Amino acid sequence: MGLELGGNPTQRIGILSFVKVSASTILRLIIKCPFQPIILPKIIGVDDWAFKKRFDYGTIIVDLEKNKVIDLLPDREAKTLTKWPLEHPSVEIIF
Repeated sequence: MGLELGGNPTQRIGILSFVKVSASTILRLIIKCPFQPIILPKIIGVDDWAFKKRFDYGTIIVDLEKNKVIDLLPDREAKTLTKWPLEHPSVEIIF
C-alpha cells in the first residue's frame, strides 16, 4: 500500500486498521524494497469484459507471458483498440 499511496496516507489507513506504524517507517521500507525492472509486454491477449453486465462493456488487455492485466479500455470500439498497440511498440503478437 505504501508504494501506491505514500507514507502519510498509508499511516492513516493503518490507524483505521489498528496498525501502529509511522509514515517514516513506511517510507524507509519502500526505499529498501527491491524493484523489478519493467519488462514491456510482447504477447498480449484481448477480450471483452463487463463493467456492469448488460450495460457497460470494455476491453481487457492481458500480458500472456506474465498472466497479468495490463490495461482496461473504456469501450469495445475497434478504433480504441487499434490505437493501443501503436502506443506500445513492444507488442509483437496479439491474441
